[in-house]
Amino acid sequence: MVGVALWTQARSYLEPEDYARIRVGQSLAEIAEVSDGLPDRPLDGRPQRTPAEPSGMDECRYYRSTVLAAIPVYRLCFVDGHLADKAKVP
Repeated sequence: MVGVALWTQARSYLEPEDYARIRVGQSLAEIAEVSDGLPDRPLDGRPQRTPAEPSGMDECRYYRSTVLAAIPVYRLCFVDGHLADKAKVP
């Protein structure tokens, strides 16, 4: 069971170096070019006790900032397919 849990968590882990290279305004394709790409799967939704999402966003995706801890997470929010906001949220 532990192995399955780690594998699942690793699929939503975004490397800190990749997060640092991502810039507001980039499209998803540009993000894939400047980083190793986004993880296979974002988290299923906003983790409990994290701040509300910024208004006006089409979509926000959450990725683990560490493999083993549930929070903090990286939040990437998009408007019209371009990154409009990024944050590390507790």
